[in-house]
Amino acid sequence: MKPRILISPSVGHAENYIRAVEKAGGEPVAIHSPTEFEGYDGLLLAGGEDISPELYGEVNEGLSVGMDKAREASDPLAVDAFIKAGKPILGICRGMQALNVIFGGTMIQHLNEKCAVHTPENGVDKFHTVKIESGSIIHTLYGEETEVTSSHHQAVKDIADAFVVTAAAPDGTVEAIEHKTLNIVGVQWHPERYDCGAKLIEWFVGVCELSEEVTVKK
Repeated sequence: MKPRILISPSVGHAENYIRAVEKAGGEPVAIHSPTEFEGYDGLLLAGGEDISPELYGEVNEGLSVGMDKAREASDPLAVDAFIKAGKPILGICRGMQALNVIFGGTMIQHLNEKCAVHTPENGVDKFHTVKIESGSIIHTLYGEETEVTSSHHQAVKDIADAFVVTAAAPDGTVEAIEHKTLNIVGVQWHPERYDCGAKLIEWFVGVCELSEEVTVKK
């Protein structure tokens, strides 16, 4: 059986994630703000809107906009359920930021002009390189450096204690985080949009398949 992957996307933005998971051999199920978490082998927190600053103890400076309150309520429940079930989690863009906040980290509400490499021009994604820490999951997939695409104006500031930074952009922006003990990975870029990101999606579907096998054996 194909591993079933629960995708938590923004409204109307699930297509790329569905296609990427299918191409990697998984069975995607995309639900905006899901409330049921049984019957899945992994959780993919997709990209989307900004995260409310009050969730990480700050006041909105007017630069955090379009928050998805439904996802802000459901994503922490999903993360908790999948951790308790021992199932893998992958966070992409907002998904990575959400993981950091859920575990107690904070956010940069708006990257300044010097960090414009991360903001798309006229709706077209920008590609840039990231440096990757050795010994990390990301390093096993991409080596010491790879080119990624970013489309965001916010970023991780203080990383949650449960995570380590495993990739960063030349300007220091956090580009990947990994949980110290669990199969939880977050990336700031968008692997679902381009073939260059297939390795990460394939890795995730693969560990979800192993999770499925363990569950069946139980």
